[in-house]
Amino acid sequence: MDDQKKKRKITIQDIALIGIMTAMLEVCKAALSFLPNVELVSFWIIMFTLFFSWRIAFVIPVFVLIEGCIYGFGSWWFMYLYVWPLLAWITYMNRRQQSIWFWSILSSVFGLMYGFFCTPVHGAMSIASGGFRNGLYAAFAWWVAGIPYDIIHGIGNFVVMAVCYVPVRRAVSMISPLPHCLRTEKEKK
Repeated sequence: MDDQKKKRKITIQDIALIGIMTAMLEVCKAALSFLPNVELVSFWIIMFTLFFSWRIAFVIPVFVLIEGCIYGFGSWWFMYLYVWPLLAWITYMNRRQQSIWFWSILSSVFGLMYGFFCTPVHGAMSIASGGFRNGLYAAFAWWVAGIPYDIIHGIGNFVVMAVCYVPVRRAVSMISPLPHCLRTEKEKK
């Protein structure tokens, strides 16, 4: 019982790992910035949540803050405050899944729904300037206008996860032991 009550302390290794994860998100985002809605951030947030669980709770705020400092604190920034934590939470709730298809489909659905997840910010901004009804219309119009980009986002996320999940999982398992819930039956023996 005493072991369960112990509070987890952040070690220097955790801080270094959080810094490396954040840097990977930033570098991958910048490297693919020339492609509209094709990104590795979703992939890495899913993988980091699976491999390093609670540490993602520090990575995402640092990533979002750096993004705001680099690109400015526009309406998109407020979306990042809840969209990326939502992906990490969904991943954590399904962390026992090991199927590449499950993660590819989840990543794809997240990409397809990204624009929908972002509509509350646009709705709130439009409500503030034009009233409730106009705000709902504006949010809906914004979402519908972005559907082609959401489709690209969903396809890109599916392909990235389908191609990278197994090699990244193998590479991480070579470096450090996978969390127990991620090990296959063969690996648990």
